[in-house]
Amino acid sequence: MGFRSVVVDSLFIILFATSLTNSSSERTSQRRLHRLRYRGGRAKRQRRNTPPVLTACMGIYPDYSGTLKPEGRVSMVFRNHDSKKFVIYYHLTGLSTSCRDCGIHVHEGISCATDTGPHHWDSSRMSDPWNPEMGAVYNSYNGIAWRHYHLNSGYNMDENEGRTITIYDQDGSQIGCGVLTRGIFNCG
Repeated sequence: MGFRSVVVDSLFIILFATSLTNSSSERTSQRRLHRLRYRGGRAKRQRRNTPPVLTACMGIYPDYSGTLKPEGRVSMVFRNHDSKKFVIYYHLTGLSTSCRDCGIHVHEGISCATDTGPHHWDSSRMSDPWNPEMGAVYNSYNGIAWRHYHLNSGYNMDENEGRTITIYDQDGSQIGCGVLTRGIFNCG
């Protein structure tokens, strides 16, 4: 993944998170996301109204022994910290040359060292949203996938933080894994 695409992707996520706020005063606060406050000649970053974003740096799934080497970033952007609706943005490389409607889902697991477990959603409120019919998929071209989709899993940002994102190949095998961490950052 090139530096330029990572920077553009990061800026797009920040701008999207900013645009999701409801009032003009919230938008104004979001524009002032990273203020510098000077104390004793040193700059300190003050985060006010930080965007509700979780990011996972992707790597190879535990026990995957194939030839693919998935890597990149997946971000979940929520409307606010309590919202259960979110947008998943992904920028991935090292995938199959052409993978159509392949899965990219949040799982119950909290580590990529072992199996990530079943899909993560509030089963008391809905059926499993992590399926192609709900749009929880990616399409790769020449081993690269870079898009987004909207979803509601019944869980808010705090309930998704620390869970794993799993990438599937066309045959349904799990090939990639990453742990969702609070914030926006570059991977790799």
